[in-house]
Amino acid sequence: MNIVDLRRPRRRYDYVDVGPDIYLDSFATIRREADLGAVPADAEKLAVRMIHGSGRVDLAADLVIHPGLIAAARAWRWRPARRCSATPPWSRPA
Repeated sequence: MNIVDLRRPRRRYDYVDVGPDIYLDSFATIRREADLGAVPADAEKLAVRMIHGSGRVDLAADLVIHPGLIAAARAWRWRPARRCSATPPWSRPA
């Protein structure tokens, strides 16, 4: 009879293995290591997410962010919902 041991194996290394803690640690590392000085203050969160997604801590130096981008994005996000049409826009007559 072959019995499978389903217990978690003993840790050999000290590391974070809880999803939300991994994100917090990752974002803290980015804020510590990336030079975010040239990024507008209201766009810092966007820059950190872009760096996290790309894995490039040096990405901040390449970013050019329009001063009104974040305000426009927030205004668009919270705009009143439009009515849904049964006909997609690309199939309507001009």
